[in-house]
Amino acid sequence: MQEVVSAVDPSQILTGLTLVNRELARSFVPQFIKGLAIGTALVMALVIAAFRNWRLSMYALLPTAIGLTWAAGVLAIAGVELDLFAVFAVVTFVGIGVDYGIHLVHRYHARGDAEHATAELAPVILSAAAITLGGYGTLIWSSYPPLRSIGIVSAASTVALAAASVLVLPALLLSGHAGGGEPAAADAPTR
Repeated sequence: MQEVVSAVDPSQILTGLTLVNRELARSFVPQFIKGLAIGTALVMALVIAAFRNWRLSMYALLPTAIGLTWAAGVLAIAGVELDLFAVFAVVTFVGIGVDYGIHLVHRYHARGDAEHATAELAPVILSAAAITLGGYGTLIWSSYPPLRSIGIVSAASTVALAAASVLVLPALLLSGHAGGGEPAAADAPTR
């Protein structure tokens, strides 16, 4: 098409959604990686500042890393190609996954009891995930391919993040290797 336009009148510029998307895709990957790196660094700094404990901070971030890895694997096995819109959805789910982990680790740190923290928060995390899945999941049936892509990636990410948060993280905390499980001084029971 570009050749035809150039042959007819070289001063004309061919445009359209496909060409705009192609141009955006060329500059997208480096910008996305840069933005994701900056965002991840900021999130890590905030989590570390909140917990003031490297080990607890890493446990809070772990469900996100595991969940997004699982989601990427499931999407790859299913042959789902990530487009520009789907990648934007992934950024959203970084925040959602970190949120799940922070709450569970915070409750564990405050109570000093991984089993009770998990019993209290697993239903809340699963409810939040179900609501998120219900909202984003409806996009799976969209006739507009970019929205359908967001829906598929969001559904896979939500399920994987919730599973990592309520299965893997509690298992690590229950194993007693998380450290920092003593109640915070302000929350320690008085006798």
